Amino acid sequence: MCYFGYRYAHEVAQDPLFAGFLLDYMDNEATPPSSPCPASTQRL
Repeated sequence: MCYFGYRYAHEVAQDPLFAGFLLDYMDNEATPPSSPCPASTQRL
């Protein structure tokens, strides 16, 4: 993030543009599906 003038991660998170990007990423990519996969509920 040094390319954009930031030195620390908390500075980047305070920028509305990057914060929006991170929130969209969390909502669309990092959040698990609403129902678990059948394989994840099986016991080994």
